[in-house]
Amino acid sequence: MVTDPGLQVHTTRYGEHESQFVQTWRPRELRKPGAVALIHGGWWRERFTLELMNDLARDLASRGHLVWNLEFRRIDAPAADGGWPSSLGDVVRSIGRMAQLDGVSAASIVAIGHSAGGHLGLLAARDLGLGGVVALAPITDLPRCAEAGLGESATPIFMGGTLADNHARYLDASPLHQVPIGSSQLIVHGTADVRVPVEHSRTYAERATSAGDRVHLAEVADGDHMFVLDPAHAYWPPALAWMQSTVS
Repeated sequence: MVTDPGLQVHTTRYGEHESQFVQTWRPRELRKPGAVALIHGGWWRERFTLELMNDLARDLASRGHLVWNLEFRRIDAPAADGGWPSSLGDVVRSIGRMAQLDGVSAASIVAIGHSAGGHLGLLAARDLGLGGVVALAPITDLPRCAEAGLGESATPIFMGGTLADNHARYLDASPLHQVPIGSSQLIVHGTADVRVPVEHSRTYAERATSAGDRVHLAEVADGDHMFVLDPAHAYWPPALAWMQSTVS
């Protein structure tokens, strides 16, 4: 992991809700093109915040990247006000706002999302025409997640109803059923992940590729759900190289 004592971190609001803000990590010298938008995971739940992505933000900014660490409305709290589609709307709005402020084109932005953040990052890339997505153990198939009760049964809460009563909405919210995304994609998934099993990403990568998307699936032997948040892990340098080649 790279560190730089000259990093500047400041907050920009893009809405009135307390969760509608972005932390910008700005290096002393911008040495990389475009920007990186970080989207945290946690099954869209309120108790998980953008701080989960701080280590990746620090490492990226120290390498000369402009980094936006996004917060968004989530679920599981009286005033959380998140769910489908408001959480995605926040991610799309925040990236659009920051791109305007920093003068960055959508094609030069890479979204890096973990778990639920990977879910939102893939769909935001489709909506905004982003240059690429690094999806870290992403949620891609909401019907499958609901049927398996993954994330302590977070999916019906996020969707505002059961799969049986909202089947079409679940498909609309699932990257698996929205391909092609239209952006280059790197999917990183550990084979020992029990929070979001790697089989989800295998199915997604196959379908997205068949639909015409450029997708590379990197499976990490014995990796769990959280190793991808550690920039000291061996998966990170190849991911950086992929990202930099995508927006260069």
